[in-house]
Amino acid sequence: MAELRRELGVFSASLLVVGGIIGSGIFFIPAVTARALPTSGWILAVWTLGGVVALAGALTYAELGAMMPEAGGGYVYVREAFGRLPAFLLGWMTLLMIASGAIAAVAMAFAGYLERFVPIDMVGGRIGVAAITILLLTITNYLGVKPGTVTANVFTISKIAALGALIVVGLSINPGVPRVVAAPVAPPLANGVAAAFVAVLFTIGGNRRTWWPARSAIPAARSQRRSRWESAS
Repeated sequence: MAELRRELGVFSASLLVVGGIIGSGIFFIPAVTARALPTSGWILAVWTLGGVVALAGALTYAELGAMMPEAGGGYVYVREAFGRLPAFLLGWMTLLMIASGAIAAVAMAFAGYLERFVPIDMVGGRIGVAAITILLLTITNYLGVKPGTVTANVFTISKIAALGALIVVGLSINPGVPRVVAAPVAPPLANGVAAAFVAVLFTIGGNRRTWWPARSAIPAARSQRRSRWESAS
């Protein structure tokens, strides 16, 4: 049986996982959680809980990847645990709803940010920009592992740099006397926690997008043993 060519190094595999964990939602989801929860303590608690869930999933996938070193990620694990039909359905659900829905959401978020800097009505507004972005990235990945890896590395490094800049600027700027504004009415605590937790899972990858890249990158990595450890980390 032919095997996938191993063209990913540890650096690129690590950035692939980091890019999957630190989703673009990190730039707009904090506002959603702040509107849904009454205090900063609850906001930090929900983000901490999301991190624990993501860590548990990453460790689980690392163990499964060591037990079943095959290409296919979650498809392989569901096939071995529950049979071919559930795995077949999972594959089609991932293609038609799970992965495609996440891609569409991130593309729309990108279009929303882009329209703040340049006019986008000429290409069909946000939907047009999102469609063009998805098409260009699809073509890039179709051309091969290396073009897709370079593109992903550039975007991930840019995202990490932007987050670092936001943290530094936020800590260094003196806001002066804060303006007192009326706080919006928060929803009931249980509803707010549930809504905020769903948003947090979307941002950090939650139960799928955090773990799947770690496992899916292993067959294409040049050093499988090191890639498993890096993916788990």
